[in-house]
Amino acid sequence: MKEMTDVRPTSGADDASDDEKLTKERAKTKRAKAMATELHAELSATRKRIATMKRITAAAVVLLVAAVVMVVMNRTNTSAELDGMKQAAAADRATLAAARGAAEEYTSRSLTMDYRRAPEYVANVRRGTTEKFAKNFSTEPGGAGLATLDVLRQTHMVAKGEAAYSYFDGDPNALPRAGQPWNFVVVATQSATTAQQPQGVSNALILRVVVVQQGDAWKVDNFVTDPKIAAKTGQAGLPASGG
Repeated sequence: MKEMTDVRPTSGADDASDDEKLTKERAKTKRAKAMATELHAELSATRKRIATMKRITAAAVVLLVAAVVMVVMNRTNTSAELDGMKQAAAADRATLAAARGAAEEYTSRSLTMDYRRAPEYVANVRRGTTEKFAKNFSTEPGGAGLATLDVLRQTHMVAKGEAAYSYFDGDPNALPRAGQPWNFVVVATQSATTAQQPQGVSNALILRVVVVQQGDAWKVDNFVTDPKIAAKTGQAGLPASGG
């Protein structure tokens, strides 16, 4: 007879195995959820950091653009100011040159005379002067213009004058305004012959010439020689002028 084998039921062991598997699956699911939550949190934090960096970067870009604009504006303003200063300086130089030219031209004209054209000379020294200064050469009875005519004719004076050098006797950085006097010192030469000195004599003269701007024209308002210089050089003669 065959020996009968004792076969026991296995349902309990299988149930335990199933529970263990279920526990493991639950643990895995829990870990997966935890990892997912952690990953989500990290992702959210990363997004926040990126958003913050974007805002900071945007602010930095705005500040940089503002700084660039300020630099450009400052450079533009500085350039405009420099251009303005250059234009003002150029205008001052042109004005000073015009005033000096008027002083030198009048000096040369006043020192050039010919007794044979005495009336023309008196008219020339009146030309280009202020009304006040022109009265110094009035040809009315008793006027200095008549006296000048007499001196020229009596001495037979013929003279040629020329302005050699001049400078503005004032502050070149604070030039006079329109209507105000411009004072110049003019160094000139004059070669003259007279009835008493037919061989001729040459003089170096230092004169003070005052000009003023009236409208677009420059007018001579005063024209004087230094008495000491005139005495030392033995000057033959100069037109009468205001003091």
